Amino acid sequence: MEKLFLDKKGSIKIASKAYLIIREKSNFSVSQINKIVSIGRDPKNDFILSSKGISRRHATIYLKDKCYFIVDGDLKGNVSTNGLWVNGIKISVHQLDNYDFISFQKGVEAFFIMPEECLSTGK
Repeated sequence: MEKLFLDKKGSIKIASKAYLIIREKSNFSVSQINKIVSIGRDPKNDFILSSKGISRRHATIYLKDKCYFIVDGDLKGNVSTNGLWVNGIKISVHQLDNYDFISFQKGVEAFFIMPEECLSTGK
């Protein structure tokens, strides 16, 4: 099992995987990101969110060329009903960076965290 820890500067470090720290209302969870993950209300998703306003397939995160991307909706072009925001900006596709703040709707947010060796260069 991978461990989260704080370095001497108070920054979160992770052994070797990318993670989402998800907050849905008052519940928190930490989930590991694999090569492709789906997020939404549908029980078939990798990360299931149950709040009203969350679409069946609200977002998808995928790994391409050592970079993580998030898409509003699914990879077939179907978008969520209420949209997706990263760092306060509504997006359709976004290359994720360490500590990006993802908002699915009010009260349902996530932080994206990845290890140093995965960080993109020249985003």
